[in-house]
Amino acid sequence: MIGNVGKPFGLFLVASAVATLTTLSAHAISRSGGGKLESAELGFIAETPEPYTRPNPLVNDGLRLWSDFVLSGGIGLSAESFVELRTIQSEFPDLTKATRKGTHDLFTTIQWVSKTHSDSCVDVYERKSATVTSVAVVWGAGRGIVVLGGVSRVAVKAIDEVVSSLKLTTGACQW
Repeated sequence: MIGNVGKPFGLFLVASAVATLTTLSAHAISRSGGGKLESAELGFIAETPEPYTRPNPLVNDGLRLWSDFVLSGGIGLSAESFVELRTIQSEFPDLTKATRKGTHDLFTTIQWVSKTHSDSCVDVYERKSATVTSVAVVWGAGRGIVVLGGVSRVAVKAIDEVVSSLKLTTGACQW
């Protein structure tokens, strides 16, 4: 498999203590005081999706957003879940020098589906498995994020909200 997405994700059973034992660098994705998701280094800002409002930084510059307990299934069970934002560099290191066409070719070769975005600079690719929904959002060689979570309606809606609300800052487009 090319890239790191889909490798042991923990599938919502990872202890939050693990997520807090991390280090951050200048590329870190963070949640600002205004509830926005952002990275000055990568050049983007996006909405924090409900109910995923409790952030924990991850190794490799990522961010895990924990949900409040949500109802799952029709039998009244609840489970805490999370959505993660990871840098494209940490998930697909081969893309750090790729052209737009090279990026497109890589994702389509590994069976990711191309999607549209309101910003013509932003390329979006999606992959769904039985347990994980992954969306890569790319706006230049090595510039972008991967948003991933479960396959529940709540998680997929949250991922879609992050992707659709994503706005690039001035000069961030690097194609």
